[in-house]
Amino acid sequence: MRAIILTSGRLIQDDNATVDPWQDQVWVLKDIDVRFHTVGAVLLGVPIYVRALMEHVERYGAHLNFRSKLVAIDGEARLATFEQKRGDEFSHDEERSDIIHDVPPQTAPGFVRSSPLAALSIQVLRELSDERL
Repeated sequence: MRAIILTSGRLIQDDNATVDPWQDQVWVLKDIDVRFHTVGAVLLGVPIYVRALMEHVERYGAHLNFRSKLVAIDGEARLATFEQKRGDEFSHDEERSDIIHDVPPQTAPGFVRSSPLAALSIQVLRELSDERL
Protein backbone atom coordinates (compact mmCIF):
# COMPACT_ATOMS: atom_id res chain seq x y z
CA MET A 1 0.00 0.00 0.00
CA ARG A 2 1.26 3.46 -0.87
CA ALA A 3 0.73 6.22 1.67
CA ILE A 4 0.20 9.86 0.80
CA ILE A 5 0.12 12.57 3.47
CA LEU A 6 -1.37 15.97 2.64
CA THR A 7 -1.26 18.90 5.04
CA SER A 8 -3.29 22.06 5.50
CA GLY A 9 -4.27 23.60 2.17
CA ARG A 10 -2.96 20.76 0.03
CA LEU A 11 -6.16 18.72 -0.06
CA ILE A 12 -7.56 20.10 -3.30
CA GLN A 13 -4.30 21.08 -5.00
CA ASP A 14 -2.68 17.71 -4.50
CA ASP A 15 -5.51 15.51 -5.57
CA ASN A 16 -4.62 16.62 -9.10
CA ALA A 17 -0.91 16.01 -8.63
CA THR A 18 -0.81 12.90 -6.46
CA VAL A 19 -4.13 11.10 -6.15
CA ASP A 20 -6.20 12.14 -9.17
CA PRO A 21 -4.14 10.23 -11.77
CA TRP A 22 -5.35 7.01 -10.12
CA GLN A 23 -9.03 7.88 -9.64
CA ASP A 24 -10.09 6.06 -12.83
CA GLN A 25 -8.08 3.03 -11.80
CA VAL A 26 -10.12 1.96 -8.77
CA TRP A 27 -7.95 -1.13 -8.36
CA VAL A 28 -4.98 1.19 -7.70
CA LEU A 29 -6.79 3.91 -5.72
CA LYS A 30 -8.15 1.40 -3.20
CA ASP A 31 -4.54 0.54 -2.30
CA ILE A 32 -3.55 4.15 -1.58
CA ASP A 33 -3.78 5.37 2.01
CA VAL A 34 -4.49 9.12 1.86
CA ARG A 35 -4.13 11.04 5.12
CA PHE A 36 -4.94 14.72 5.58
CA HIS A 37 -3.49 16.60 8.54
CA THR A 38 -4.45 20.11 9.59
CA VAL A 39 -3.52 22.18 12.64
CA GLY A 40 -7.08 23.44 12.85
CA ALA A 41 -10.03 21.88 14.63
CA VAL A 42 -12.10 21.90 11.43
CA LEU A 43 -11.49 20.92 7.81
CA LEU A 44 -11.46 24.54 6.64
CA GLY A 45 -12.40 27.82 8.27
CA VAL A 46 -14.54 28.87 5.30
CA PRO A 47 -17.79 26.89 5.65
CA ILE A 48 -18.93 27.45 2.06
CA TYR A 49 -16.01 25.31 0.77
CA VAL A 50 -16.34 22.45 3.25
CA ARG A 51 -18.91 20.52 1.21
CA ALA A 52 -16.64 20.54 -1.85
CA LEU A 53 -13.66 19.48 0.27
CA MET A 54 -15.66 16.65 1.80
CA GLU A 55 -16.35 15.35 -1.71
CA HIS A 56 -12.57 15.06 -2.19
CA VAL A 57 -12.19 13.38 1.20
CA GLU A 58 -14.87 10.82 0.35
CA ARG A 59 -13.66 10.24 -3.22
CA TYR A 60 -10.17 9.34 -2.03
CA GLY A 61 -11.15 7.74 1.26
CA ALA A 62 -8.86 10.20 3.06
CA HIS A 63 -8.39 9.91 6.81
CA LEU A 64 -8.84 13.30 8.51
CA ASN A 65 -6.48 14.31 11.33
CA PHE A 66 -7.37 17.56 13.09
CA ARG A 67 -5.13 19.52 15.49
CA SER A 68 -2.17 17.79 13.92
CA LYS A 69 0.98 19.83 13.28
CA LEU A 70 3.86 18.54 11.16
CA VAL A 71 7.01 19.02 13.26
CA ALA A 72 9.63 16.86 11.51
CA ILE A 73 10.32 14.92 8.34
CA ASP A 74 12.94 12.22 7.92
CA GLY A 75 13.07 11.96 4.14
CA GLU A 76 15.44 9.03 4.05
CA ALA A 77 13.25 6.96 6.37
CA ARG A 78 10.05 8.35 4.77
CA LEU A 79 8.82 9.25 8.22
CA ALA A 80 6.73 12.27 9.23
CA THR A 81 6.30 13.32 12.85
CA PHE A 82 3.14 15.13 13.89
CA GLU A 83 2.36 16.89 17.16
CA GLN A 84 -1.19 15.75 17.84
CA LYS A 85 -3.42 17.62 20.29
CA ARG A 86 -6.11 15.58 22.01
CA GLY A 87 -7.97 17.64 24.59
CA ASP A 88 -5.26 19.27 26.72
CA GLU A 89 -2.70 16.57 25.94
CA PHE A 90 -0.06 16.57 23.21
CA SER A 91 1.59 13.54 21.69
CA HIS A 92 4.10 12.99 18.91
CA ASP A 93 2.91 10.49 16.32
CA GLU A 94 5.09 9.14 13.54
CA GLU A 95 3.67 8.10 10.18
CA ARG A 96 5.39 6.43 7.26
CA SER A 97 4.62 7.81 3.84
CA ASP A 98 5.65 7.35 0.22
CA ILE A 99 4.64 10.92 -0.65
CA ILE A 100 4.15 13.94 1.60
CA HIS A 101 3.01 17.37 0.45
CA ASP A 102 3.15 20.18 2.95
CA VAL A 103 2.22 23.84 2.87
CA PRO A 104 3.93 26.20 5.32
CA PRO A 105 1.70 28.44 7.44
CA GLN A 106 0.25 31.18 5.28
CA THR A 107 0.04 34.56 6.93
CA ALA A 108 0.55 38.10 5.79
CA PRO A 109 3.96 39.66 6.49
CA GLY A 110 4.21 41.57 9.77
CA PHE A 111 4.17 44.98 8.10
CA VAL A 112 0.80 44.13 6.51
CA ARG A 113 -0.67 42.51 9.64
CA SER A 114 0.11 45.63 11.67
CA SER A 115 -1.04 48.10 9.02
CA PRO A 116 -4.49 49.63 8.43
CA LEU A 117 -4.98 47.07 5.65
CA ALA A 118 -5.46 44.39 8.29
CA ALA A 119 -8.32 46.37 9.78
CA LEU A 120 -10.40 46.24 6.59
CA SER A 121 -13.84 44.82 7.12
CA ILE A 122 -16.21 43.17 4.67
CA GLN A 123 -18.32 46.33 4.69
CA VAL A 124 -15.32 48.49 3.77
CA LEU A 125 -14.39 46.10 0.96
CA ARG A 126 -17.96 46.22 -0.37
CA GLU A 127 -17.87 50.01 -0.34
CA LEU A 128 -14.50 50.08 -2.09
CA SER A 129 -15.80 47.79 -4.83
CA ASP A 130 -19.04 49.75 -5.30
CA GLU A 131 -19.12 50.93 -8.92
CA ARG A 132 -20.60 54.27 -7.89
CA LEU A 133 -17.43 55.28 -6.05
